[in-house]
This record gives sequence, structure tokens and C-alpha cells, in this order.
Amino acid sequence: MEYYTLEDLPLQGKTAILRLDINSPLENGRIESTERIEASVETIKYLKSKDCKTIIIAHQGRPGDEDFITMEEHAEKLSKICGFNVEFIDDTIGKYARERIKIMKSGETILLQNIRFLAEETLDLTPEEHANSLMIKTLSPLADFFVNDAYSVSHRNNCSITGFTQKMPSCAGIQMQKEIEGNSKIHGGTNPVVYVLGGAKPEDDVKLMKYALEKDLVGAILLGGTMAVLYAKSKGWNLSEKEEEEIKKWDKPLQTLKSLQQEFPEKIAGPIDYAVKINGKRGEIKKNSEMQGNPIEDIGTETAQKYAEIIQLGKTVYLKGPMGKIEDEEFRKGTEIVLKSFEKAKAFTLTGGGHIIEAMDMFKIDKSKISHISLAGGALLDFLSGEKLPGVEALKENKRRFSK
Repeated sequence: MEYYTLEDLPLQGKTAILRLDINSPLENGRIESTERIEASVETIKYLKSKDCKTIIIAHQGRPGDEDFITMEEHAEKLSKICGFNVEFIDDTIGKYARERIKIMKSGETILLQNIRFLAEETLDLTPEEHANSLMIKTLSPLADFFVNDAYSVSHRNNCSITGFTQKMPSCAGIQMQKEIEGNSKIHGGTNPVVYVLGGAKPEDDVKLMKYALEKDLVGAILLGGTMAVLYAKSKGWNLSEKEEEEIKKWDKPLQTLKSLQQEFPEKIAGPIDYAVKINGKRGEIKKNSEMQGNPIEDIGTETAQKYAEIIQLGKTVYLKGPMGKIEDEEFRKGTEIVLKSFEKAKAFTLTGGGHIIEAMDMFKIDKSKISHISLAGGALLDFLSGEKLPGVEALKENKRRFSK
């Protein structure tokens, strides 16, 4: 292993700083979903089983946003899910936090205040510069080890992600290790490798497509969501006035898609039919239909069934985002057909992202049948697009430094 894991470090009875990503969606100022909190519990329990004094650091929201709140409710949720008390400390690096850490007993777990309340957390600095920040200088002498279990923010060179690794032996937490190992199976996966790209972020999709195609990592790419609309435009479909206006802001991904289609025509598959809205209802059309010009809301049934067949042939399948506007009951069909094929696939299957998880719940997909469901958004896409993640690289460099 290129980085330390929990089993590699002598944690028994020691003090550990544990970086989590428990940043959660809110509804009326209260935590709406505890998915990331639940994923963190395994590492917290492991540290407690080693009688560790565990100092959790985490963030919620961004400065200026409505969800930029304290971590008090997160501590309540963690306590309930863990089955033991996770004490909230309304301080991060001040005297109160320092003194509370110094008197911690073996097996105790505390959660410090939102680390993004400290401006230095998100400064654009090198790991070496972060190591000289007040946060790292204050907290690192109070602990023996650092544990990063926050894969979903490890694509950012934040102070808490890369600073502690400069100062103390550090390892990946259980969720972090699962993410690294699970996501890595897509690159160099068993052929045929299939990508199904939906959702509403074409900039991310074309970056991913370009890398995977040029590196010969994928055999087939199936387009849904906004990419399906761009595909229609590239093939000369008549779009609605609103879609033509929206496509102006997507000109760069559209041009990249056209270029990739010319270079890899046999590997990129778009819809052969579409579902459009006609008087508020679903209507399915093919090219040159008199109904062209109505808003595209989903891939068509024939396309969805063809995608489902290709997914069944795959041995490694990555699914990103819904195929259509699942918030409208009339336009869920494409996503439902694709997801049910994905669930049944005899392949290594990877997916992630809030919208696709929402769709899985909507269609009662058995998540245990999916090989790996990533809780990361930007970190997963960056990794699959060939970018190195600062948090992961920092752990690798830490092992090289402390194994000497």
C-alpha cells in the first residue's frame, strides 16, 4: 500500500486527529440527510475500540452560504448513530478546545467547531505552508496521529487535508480507503469498460470523456442528461428556443464533444430517440419528427433499452447522473430502465453523487448490489479524469517520510 491505513499505526491508547467530511444537506437549517455522517461511523468506532482519544475536525458549508453553520447538530447525530457520546466543543484552536483536549480520557470522542470558521482552512497554499498555519501548529502537538477519512474534500489542498501530514504520522480512514480502492478499479478495469454519463454538468463529462478516450480506458460511452441534449445539437436536431439559449453557455463542452465524436466515433453513443414535453405530457420522438423543437426532458425508451443491453455486456461500469429530469414523474423512465440494468449488471459497478443516489432511492434500487457507491462528487470526477488528489498524495508522501 502506498499510504498508511489504520492497521499500520500503533493507535492503542493514543490521541488521533480525525478529519471527516460530514458536510450535510440542510432543510430549514436542520440536517436533512445523514449519509456522510453514517459513512464516518466505522472509523470513529475503530478508533474507540483502540481506546483512542479522538479529536474530530470537519466543516459545514462555505462562508456566506446559508448552510454555513456550527457543528453542534452533527455531534448530536454522530452520538445517536455511534451509540456513544460525541461531545461538541464550541471552539477549534482556542484555549477552551486546547484545555478540553488535554484532559480527554481514553476512548473519548469530541467534535471541534466548524474548521471553515478559520479563514486559513481554505487558503491556497502549499502543504508546507499549511504546516505553518495556526491550526496545524496548535493542534498537532496535542495528538500522536492524523487520520484522513474525508475523501470527498481531498481534491482540495485545504489546510486540514495536507497540513497535518507534514507534521505527524498519518493514515487513511476506513471510508477513505474504500473510496481510493473502489474508484481505482475503474482505471484499468476488466473490459469492456462502459461509462454512462448523465446529470447536468457537461464540463465535467467532456473532461472525463477526453481523458478516458485518449488513454484508451473505456470501450463505450453512453450519453444522457445534458450531454444527451448536446449530442442532439451535434447531430443537427432542432431544439427548443430555451435549449438553444442554454447551449450558448455550453459551447466549449459542445465543441469538445464534436471533436471527440470525430476522433472516437465508434465509442460514443447518444440517444436514437428522445422524450419531449408536449402539453405537459411525455412524447417520444426520433430525428425529423414534426415534434422536434419541444424541450428534451429524457432519453427515449428505445435508447434506454439499448443502453441497458450495453450495460449488461460490460464488465466494468461507471454511472454518473440521471438520464432525464427525474423531478418530473413523466420523465423518469429512461433513468429507471438504466438504473435497473445497472443494478443487475454482472460487472464491477461504480456510481456516486447526490442526484443518482436520490434516483436509486426513488426506484428502490438494491444498493448492496452496486460494487461501490462513492460519496464524493468533485473528488471522484477529478480522480477519474486523471488528476492527482492533494489529500491522497499527501498521505503517500507522509508514508515515505515517516517510514524512513
